[in-house]
Amino acid sequence: LNRLKKLKGMSTEAFVVVNENEVVFAANNGGFRKVQFGIDDYNDFDEYIAAVIYDCIKGRDEKMSLKLVLPSAYYNYGEQVVTGTKSKKDTKYSIHNFSAPISSVRDKDMESTFYFESSTEYESGSKSYDVPDDIPLLQKYLKRKTFLSWNSSRLTSLLSYLSSYEIDVASVVPDIYVYNAVSSKYDGNNAVVTMSERHTDVCVYSGGHVKRMFSFPFGLADMIRRISNAFSLSYHNSRMLMKMYGFVSVPQQYVNYEIKVPVFEDVTRNVKLTDLSYEVQDVLKKQLLLIYDSLKDWDIESVVINGLPVV
Repeated sequence: LNRLKKLKGMSTEAFVVVNENEVVFAANNGGFRKVQFGIDDYNDFDEYIAAVIYDCIKGRDEKMSLKLVLPSAYYNYGEQVVTGTKSKKDTKYSIHNFSAPISSVRDKDMESTFYFESSTEYESGSKSYDVPDDIPLLQKYLKRKTFLSWNSSRLTSLLSYLSSYEIDVASVVPDIYVYNAVSSKYDGNNAVVTMSERHTDVCVYSGGHVKRMFSFPFGLADMIRRISNAFSLSYHNSRMLMKMYGFVSVPQQYVNYEIKVPVFEDVTRNVKLTDLSYEVQDVLKKQLLLIYDSLKDWDIESVVINGLPVV
């Protein structure tokens, strides 16, 4: 009887993965739901996401421990570079690694903020050092400090909307930690590219730690607009067309395949998969060239691409 009482009090662990174009809900008891949307489906992203999450979990009777996995819109990457000369008075190296639940941490070199990871490395000449003690005396060095922190206003906004639905959040996790689990099987430097509709994020990992993070002002919307212009289709229909048939390389059995796309009422337009593939390839090739050019100095072992709805 006591064991049954304990079981009744246990909560269901559930993850909600959020990105710019979809919300994925997954519970450890088998519950699963994916909701996709576009940038024209909402006015306030945080309010919309809270409503989608509520719709995913409403009607569920069990107590739920909800963990949010949030995209880069909810956190910031920063870098601080300081030069100096090694002396006996140099402070010792320190590293902070903070994860959910969020903790406010005061760092002596920066203002108090919501950090979840901060690290420091030293460069002198052509060598890198983990601690300043290893740098030869009187040698000039460069101290590079990187940090990741929550965007407190965006995070507070989302949590406030969720609270209005009486949804309690157990913890929040940045999506780059999830992607790091994918890339951590590689020993050397590796990169994770996350493409969303309006921008593309690139994160460089080394030894399981975030080393650099940067963003490009292009994304899936560029491909969608290219399809829309090439075939005179609405943005909405172009997005659906790319998600369903956006092959980068068309399989042999579909080379002569044509898709009928609704235009207006009973009017349709035929689109060849090979023509669609050409438009996707042309845009994607230009984007990847810019991304790979930004990684050329990192001796990258592998690149993982997320968010690309094409084959």
